[in-house]
Amino acid sequence: MFYKNPSGELSAAMQDRIFNCRFDQYLNALAHILNTGQGVVLERTPHSDFVFANAMRDKNYIGHEYFKHYYFVRKNALPQLHFWPHLVVYLNTPTSKCLENIKRRGNTDEIATVDERYLKTIEESYKDSLREYRNHSKILAYDWTKPGDTDAVVEDIERLDLDFFEWHSGDVMEEWNTIVDSIGWNGWRQYVTNKYDARMLAFDGIPKHEVGELYTNPRDTGHFLHVMRKEVLKSPYGYGYIAKNGDHQAGTTAWHTGHNLPEPWYEYYFREAYYDDLTSHETSLDLDSDSYDPDYVHHHH
Repeated sequence: MFYKNPSGELSAAMQDRIFNCRFDQYLNALAHILNTGQGVVLERTPHSDFVFANAMRDKNYIGHEYFKHYYFVRKNALPQLHFWPHLVVYLNTPTSKCLENIKRRGNTDEIATVDERYLKTIEESYKDSLREYRNHSKILAYDWTKPGDTDAVVEDIERLDLDFFEWHSGDVMEEWNTIVDSIGWNGWRQYVTNKYDARMLAFDGIPKHEVGELYTNPRDTGHFLHVMRKEVLKSPYGYGYIAKNGDHQAGTTAWHTGHNLPEPWYEYYFREAYYDDLTSHETSLDLDSDSYDPDYVHHHH
């Protein structure tokens, strides 16, 4: 959808949602490491997500207000992750080669949207990202104009000593080495697994009233909740609380604080917990959605 209408009103909302999901994904990775002791490989992290925001702003796909908001949220959110990657592997592919690959895929909308200027901005932004990573992580960079030998990359990774912290020569991997005992590690394990505190500190309380691209009409929110209750769940209650579906809990009131999910852990907030948190004035006083208007979209738009 983005490629079909990159300047549409939902592009900022898409980028905002992607950053949120990358934040959750990174917490999932940390939770896996701290709960199992196993390593994790991610294609990207929220730390480098700004390269796409820069490209979208440069092409005017997102507005100035949202662009400022994005960096404000980023500045607030990244410290809540605490741990930076041990290692960043950067595969440097020239813009010309990326364009060649895009054209080979043959998606005309993608070709029109992701042009040379867009990719150049991403390329330059990645240089800034690597400078930021260099303060916290080990970096391996490769010329990937022609895809190289992945076995050689693995061998380079295996030769790195990612357990050694040079406290006297910089901050690389410092946050992984300042926790001194099992009590401290257990606290962080609970923090990244639960997600609630991390997300609250990262995203709650940040005003959006000056960011028109993220504004949702309250009536639209109410209609969404009506549709979920009447057409999707066919119940005034949320997932895990519908008795007729065999759920062992029969429902909660409309007013609540925090998460009331039957299973407190979730993988992605917007997939599993967003609906549980969402409310509107018209639906909170209309638990059975008796005011639901199936033709709302046609009447109001």
